[in-house]
Amino acid sequence: MAGKMKPKEELVCRTLEDRNYGGRIVSGMSALWNEKALFDYIIKTSDGKEFQAHRVFLASVSDYFRAMLCGNMLESSKDYVELKGVNSVGFGPLLHFVYTGQLTLNEENVPDVLTAASHLQIDAAMMLCARFLEESLSLNNCVDISHIAEMYSLDRLKEKTNDFVIANFSDLVKNGHHCRFSGEQLSHYLKSDELKCGTEFGLFNCIRQWLDFDKEARIKQAAGMMQFVRFPLMLPSDITEISKSSPELTSPGSPCKKFLDQAVKYHRMQQNARLALKSSQTQIRNKPSVVAFSGDVDDFSTSKRFFVLGEDKQWRRLPDVEQGFSHASVTVLENYMYVCGGILADDHSRRSTDKCYVFDPRFMTWSSIANMTKARSHFCLVTCKGAVYALGGCTEFNNATVSPVGNTDTIEKYSVEKNEWNLIGELPDALRKHACCVMKGKIFVSGGLKEDWMASHKFFSIDTDDMSLTELPDMPHVRFSHHMFSCWKDSEGQEVIFVVDSKGGGAMYFSPTASQVNCAMCVFEISFMMQK
Repeated sequence: MAGKMKPKEELVCRTLEDRNYGGRIVSGMSALWNEKALFDYIIKTSDGKEFQAHRVFLASVSDYFRAMLCGNMLESSKDYVELKGVNSVGFGPLLHFVYTGQLTLNEENVPDVLTAASHLQIDAAMMLCARFLEESLSLNNCVDISHIAEMYSLDRLKEKTNDFVIANFSDLVKNGHHCRFSGEQLSHYLKSDELKCGTEFGLFNCIRQWLDFDKEARIKQAAGMMQFVRFPLMLPSDITEISKSSPELTSPGSPCKKFLDQAVKYHRMQQNARLALKSSQTQIRNKPSVVAFSGDVDDFSTSKRFFVLGEDKQWRRLPDVEQGFSHASVTVLENYMYVCGGILADDHSRRSTDKCYVFDPRFMTWSSIANMTKARSHFCLVTCKGAVYALGGCTEFNNATVSPVGNTDTIEKYSVEKNEWNLIGELPDALRKHACCVMKGKIFVSGGLKEDWMASHKFFSIDTDDMSLTELPDMPHVRFSHHMFSCWKDSEGQEVIFVVDSKGGGAMYFSPTASQVNCAMCVFEISFMMQK
């Protein structure tokens, strides 16, 4: 029959969306607000000012107004509300934000706007206030901002303020701003290993200033504050000065007495006891730094010089080590730098050495430790599970040709507590110029030169618990004088070992989860992946 309708089940239905619809609603309400049209509600602030608005729009953007206007509260039947604790300075910009999405803030009104946004439960406005404060952080306002972040539980702002205070603590102390922190806040900063405070002696004086700022109310917190000062890192002269200048804090039974006694005990310890000590009280407050050793420039050159890269990207020379050498191996354990072995040279000969030194960055001093059981150069030195390991290396030179002629396959371990080296195992081959790194409690070894000058592509791991060796897939290419490090994570979140040629050639990485070696395109790509 002509004009007959299709059965219902054959109708095709689709739901389409206008992605700009929400924006037009806001624009329309903003226009009504600017035209002062169809207002049906009045908001009275605590300072007596009145603002007109639309009930339905307030309820749509504020949980506070939704609960009040849509429920059974007394205000739901009225055409106005009186806001206690919210003034016009805070509510005016907030109402403008409700209708336009734009929040006008300055240092004077942001506390009031934040108070209003919190009271009226407008989270988007609170986040904008937090962002404004974060971008406005300075020495003059960071204390106040830290209080605001705590008061309103603004976690991101707390984190940013915390980072700012820690990085600028010395400057805050110079201006006396630290005295306005609460005891809880100051304690939080004092715990940080990265607090920029100059010296621990300076930090002690900073706490004393904080106590004196309101001595009657704060003196009871003295012991709690002083426990975060790392007294062992002070010079003996500083400890003596504190004892003389602050008897109320250092006399028997006083807050600092036991901490000073511990510091004196630390300075009287034998060197190996200090090296073995694991204590937060002896941890330097700083981020790790890059250290470079000035190596040889020709076959008979040696050097005593070490340099550290500062935060200003400038190299600074450390105190010289006792004896000059080249091709030494370096590792770090408990923030002490161990420098072992290497080549000693004069005008006519070269020889490997068994000498070992340790650098203490706490007091910028070098000390000798026990000699290795064998003289070594071009060897690996690593730390694993609280001990230092020396693996392989060159032991002899032909001085006529200035060439290595003897390798060792021995592995020895240094005990920090006993200050002694002991032979504990052997490599599969006598190697020099190989590379090592540590990952998950195992030592990984790759490449190197054998005594017949043949380069190796072998790759294996050593379990230091029983010195058992596990062969791993060979590298795609032979390598020597190369480098290994573990720092990047693969797609499964597992650590990956990278092997990089010293001349900036090809690179590879080893994934323990896949038990395979993979080629990487170039060193530049490795740097990029490390940033991930």
